[in-house]
Amino acid sequence: RFDALPQEQHDMLVDFLNAHCPADALEDDLVDFMLGADPADVVLSHDRQTGCLQYKIPACARLDEWALPCLVQTAMCQDRAAKGLSTSLENVGSEARIGYDSP
Repeated sequence: RFDALPQEQHDMLVDFLNAHCPADALEDDLVDFMLGADPADVVLSHDRQTGCLQYKIPACARLDEWALPCLVQTAMCQDRAAKGLSTSLENVGSEARIGYDSP
């Protein structure tokens, strides 16, 4: 489940949104929709001091890792095999990596 970004990614996203899609330039209907989101889904709010709209993207210390479902890895291997390409699956640390070789 995703509900927050690490601080560095959070800052990059907010900077991007402010540069390319400023909160105060959003259409009124979109602002009303975004302000009416469930508390866990709110990404736009009014600044308490200025009253200006601002992005409210949750931040966290780090994201928890999650493994790819084995069905995805199996399907990828089967697709490669059907094309006559070899595939190797190896575990590297906590990551599963799929290696590809040309025929």
